[in-house]
Amino acid sequence: VMAIRSVKRAPYFLIGWLWFLGTLVPVLGLVQTGLWPAMADRFAYVPLIGLFMIFTWGVPHICQNRGYRKRWILPPAAFLLAILITLSWKQVGHWENSITLFRHNLRFTSDNHVAHNNLGNALNEQNRTEEAIEHFFHALRVNPDYARAHSNLGVALHKQGRSKEAIEHFLKALRITPDNAKAHNNLGNALSEQNRTEEAIEHYLHALRIEPGDGEVHNNLGVAFCRKGNIEKGIVHFRKALWINPDHINARRNLKKALMIQQKYQ
Repeated sequence: VMAIRSVKRAPYFLIGWLWFLGTLVPVLGLVQTGLWPAMADRFAYVPLIGLFMIFTWGVPHICQNRGYRKRWILPPAAFLLAILITLSWKQVGHWENSITLFRHNLRFTSDNHVAHNNLGNALNEQNRTEEAIEHFFHALRVNPDYARAHSNLGVALHKQGRSKEAIEHFLKALRITPDNAKAHNNLGNALSEQNRTEEAIEHYLHALRIEPGDGEVHNNLGVAFCRKGNIEKGIVHFRKALWINPDHINARRNLKKALMIQQKYQ
């Protein structure tokens, strides 16, 4: 109402306010898509331009009408700018990498199983496996039915050579989300290491039924078939892996070995 009533003497107020409201609509949460989180810093970036427009044109307008001089405005404006620069510099530091981001997140939220899982992933990627495992366990203490944490914990345990424990968590992840292709693939890897090749093949095939275009699973399945002695099927899946991803080094190496076994050097 204020914006509409002041449109003649302060058109920037209406424009800025409509900008704010209009660009806020997609991120209000009223229309929630599955890929978006409930809240995120980036949701404020574009809408706040509208409020900045009101502030940028409004302050000089008010000061001009009231007869303020520039020298009275400049010091507080410079002070405010310095504060905002400092706060922005500090905020950007939290986004340095995934570890700093999710550690910051956990300082301000309690029992956040998603943040613990994501931090565990980031640590695991840097081979800080022990720390990662702690965060995956923490995520599962908060939410025992969090399939992603079970699957990621299985990966970390498998990396440490604890295949038996890894298999337990992959199975738990699959009980919660049976169509989790990544968990099927990871479970296949763990079973394969324990020479349970038949079971591994079943899970690789299940993963491919869900995601037929996963080159990594085709490569793993090819290895399992070769271990079982079925070189022909192994070659088929190595070729499929390379058709999907021509730069898949392991698939190329495995295909070469399989062909050499068949004495097809050409």
